[in-house]
Amino acid sequence: RRRFAPAARPAIAADEGYLLPEPARLPARSEVVAQCRALFARHEADARAGRHTTTKPFLVTLAQDADFAETPEVLRFLLSEQVVDLMRGYLPRVPRLTSIRLWWSPPTDTVRNSQRFHLDHEDRRQIKLFLNVWDTDEENGPFTFLSAGATARLLRLTGLRKRRIDDGPVEAALDRLRGDGGAKLLRFTGPAGSVALVDTSRCLHYGSRGVRRDRLMLTAQYVDFYAPHVPDPASWADAAARLWLLSPLQETVLGIRRRGDPIRG
Repeated sequence: RRRFAPAARPAIAADEGYLLPEPARLPARSEVVAQCRALFARHEADARAGRHTTTKPFLVTLAQDADFAETPEVLRFLLSEQVVDLMRGYLPRVPRLTSIRLWWSPPTDTVRNSQRFHLDHEDRRQIKLFLNVWDTDEENGPFTFLSAGATARLLRLTGLRKRRIDDGPVEAALDRLRGDGGAKLLRFTGPAGSVALVDTSRCLHYGSRGVRRDRLMLTAQYVDFYAPHVPDPASWADAAARLWLLSPLQETVLGIRRRGDPIRG
């Protein structure tokens, strides 16, 4: 039976649901940034000409999953023990990497779809890793969210359960919550290579709003190993296995099973 030692004190607090890790806690990210920028350069002309099929013109997927088979440093980073260990103890079991995306947000003034407040629903808990490929500030329409605790208080206060929530009810509730001990919107800004880990199932959030300058972001989704609707290992899992000798933990994160036993730890 494959088991892993339980994580020490969880890096992500349950009442926060997010972490902005110090750079020293993560492996070198300059190669990740370089490979993502190379992918953007490859797709930029088509993207700017509108030739990338998308339902969200404000959030265009330039590369996904199998496209990262040619970017070994991206896979090494997302599978590194330093990154995976930050999620262990917060998720019930070992994380499972289910998707990788390179998202480009061009200038926009719309507020619709995922530009409105919402929660994701793949599971009760999940972690999405966001990495700024370019320096990102308020002009780039940064990813914006509430902590899990503030989200829970806001939803109890308002009774809102709609898939997309308008600003008005959220702002009114935030005004009340600030008087009861504090709740504030957090914006993921920072230099190229900065990282945020956010439980988008528990942290109310939106992104790509008020973009004045292009934003480029790498995202990866991690869920509990036994989360519903987890896909079979993707082609980039096979690519990673060919690129280097994977540890048992890395195999598990990719969904590569050597035995049929439950995954714990």
